[in-house]
Amino acid sequence: MKTRGHRVCIFKPFQTEERQDGTFPDLEVFKNECDLSYDITSLYTFKQPVSPHLAFKMTDQIFLNKQRVLDKVKVLDKEFDFILIEGAGELPYQYMKVQMIST
Repeated sequence: MKTRGHRVCIFKPFQTEERQDGTFPDLEVFKNECDLSYDITSLYTFKQPVSPHLAFKMTDQIFLNKQRVLDKVKVLDKEFDFILIEGAGELPYQYMKVQMIST
């Protein structure tokens, strides 16, 4: 998609599992492979390597604001032609690879 001139973004609203050096494995891949910064690719980050719903429960100071997520998508929609949004689980890499090659 990018090679065809499209502006593509990967958005993972809820990122868990912060490393000791303050980085996040998935966000580092997006940063290094797609040249996308953390502020673009994620909205909520958590230290614990647990599911996002548990991370929210374990963190008293962070509350889910659905409107904040929707607002972020609207901002990204203005900057990018395509937004790949990761929900529960991971983006299916092999599927994406095949689909992107064929487009």
